[in-house]
Amino acid sequence: MKKFLTPVIAGMLLLSGCANNAPSAINPATPPAATPPQQIACTMEYRYGLTINLTDESGNELNGATITVLEGNQPAGTPAEFEKVPMGGTYVGLGEGSGQYKVKIEKEGYVSQELSVNLEHDACHVHPQAKDIVLKKA
Repeated sequence: MKKFLTPVIAGMLLLSGCANNAPSAINPATPPAATPPQQIACTMEYRYGLTINLTDESGNELNGATITVLEGNQPAGTPAEFEKVPMGGTYVGLGEGSGQYKVKIEKEGYVSQELSVNLEHDACHVHPQAKDIVLKKA
């Protein structure tokens, strides 16, 4: 009986080493599975690169300003497609734009201002910025 149990016990020990996937001469370590590349899920959302909140020195919101791109990814001197938001003195523009821009803000009766902004863009959208601008009376 002793001759019979010795090979059985040895076989069980050998199989138990294979069962836990431990590296051995019989079961060499397998390389880890390659991870698939990350998928980027972009949205259809349209983002404005720059929001300008425009007020006078007393904190009153200013409507009717003209905002022009002087330098940047749009031809110099062209309107930056800035839109007046229905509430207050808020203007949005440079939609999905990226790069360096110089913007001029003008309103009749006020001293104009120039603003430099650097807009960054990821794989999907621009990283929006907001600027609070105060215009002084001329």
